[in-house]
Amino acid sequence: MIKINDTWVNPHYVTAIKPIPVTATRNKGGSEVWIIGNAGYGTFSVDTSQSPNELAEKINEAIQELRRN
Repeated sequence: MIKINDTWVNPHYVTAIKPIPVTATRNKGGSEVWIIGNAGYGTFSVDTSQSPNELAEKINEAIQELRRN
């Protein structure tokens, strides 16, 4: 499990990481992470200030750790 903001997420359930551009109302970009939830019957998203590359690295490290154990 990894923590994205205040949400614990199984890295295998992440389906997409979408960049959020810098706008007039948001002075820093970030990412919108889409996750499978509700026992596989739905999806939800979590916004974070981390870049898509940072999140992808975090997710890949978590998956590698799960494979080692």
